[in-house]
Amino acid sequence: MKLLLSQNMSVDQVDSSGRTPLSWVEHGNVEIVELLLKMGTSPELKDQSGVTPLSWAAMGGSLSFGMLRLLVAAGTVLESRDNEGRSALLHAAANGHTKAAMLLLEQGASAESRDLKGRTSLQVAAGHGKQHILRLLVDRDVNMESRDQFGATVLSHAARRGHLEAVVLLLKCGADFRSRDETGWTAFRWASDAGHKDIVKLLHEWGASRRSRIASPQWPFNSQKSQT
Repeated sequence: MKLLLSQNMSVDQVDSSGRTPLSWVEHGNVEIVELLLKMGTSPELKDQSGVTPLSWAAMGGSLSFGMLRLLVAAGTVLESRDNEGRSALLHAAANGHTKAAMLLLEQGASAESRDLKGRTSLQVAAGHGKQHILRLLVDRDVNMESRDQFGATVLSHAARRGHLEAVVLLLKCGADFRSRDETGWTAFRWASDAGHKDIVKLLHEWGASRRSRIASPQWPFNSQKSQT
């Protein structure tokens, strides 16, 4: 920051990744954020991945909550998306930052916004096993049966990833274990295919059947790789 001021550089000077000083503020240091905003920095500028300072703050959790609050108060666009279609709320959900997600929701962020894979914040939280986020969203009456671009439900995301406690929460909140995706697979079938025996047992106790399509789906949802 001292170098920036001494050399009379632009407060929106970008580095090789397209990030401005605001997006690099260590742990969301409130004083520096306030100074940059007073100097006229634009909180809307995106880096090469399309991520805004607001989304970086949402990913930072409690360490960056003060920065998040300042950016929201400054009127930053809440629904700005990165190159993957993820908003600040989706980033908060993926990282399990409940306090950040709550602030964004209270200020008008849409819980039904979707990324380019058609996933809502509820589906992202389920896929990452973020129970506190799930509870926060469920209490706001979000669509429990929302589907991604492949027809996969919130419950299927949790079951496939092996998040037992998330599956329990979703079932108790009314998630339909009978729902099938575009290949005909249920949450039970996904859990079974991934070898999550505890979830298979749980779903069977709730009445889930082993009857589903046998062939493995031939689309990206079958990948075991992380989906942030």
